[in-house]
Amino acid sequence: EMKGSYACFFQPETNCPEGASRGDTGSDSSREARTRFQSLSKVEEGQLYQAIEAYLFRMNDQTIASVREREKKVGFPEEQKRPLVAVHARRGDKVVDSYNRYYTTREYAQAVFTWASKADECQQQQQQQQQQQQ
Repeated sequence: EMKGSYACFFQPETNCPEGASRGDTGSDSSREARTRFQSLSKVEEGQLYQAIEAYLFRMNDQTIASVREREKKVGFPEEQKRPLVAVHARRGDKVVDSYNRYYTTREYAQAVFTWASKADECQQQQQQQQQQQQ
């Protein structure tokens, strides 16, 4: 494994043994999956991509330990239940590419704040639903 590669930080994307077949892309099930994907609404498509990202970016044990260590170094309380958010602001090729808009640090911060507010509301709603079910 190369230092800094995907495999250094995340769990494997598949449980298949090395060299195992990943399936026939011409099979009936593959064709059915492509057809179903093409019929998704934009919302469903977005949800599918979120689920795929959540699966692919599952941190491995070493990465989790590193994050916990960094949390301690900056004084992040262990009992804190809120998510810790990291933002990667690209400034290299994304800035010089004329098709991409430059986002200020303030705009990144506002987007994170908006996201965190929505996540907090969602978490509160889930807690209320769980309490009502008890």
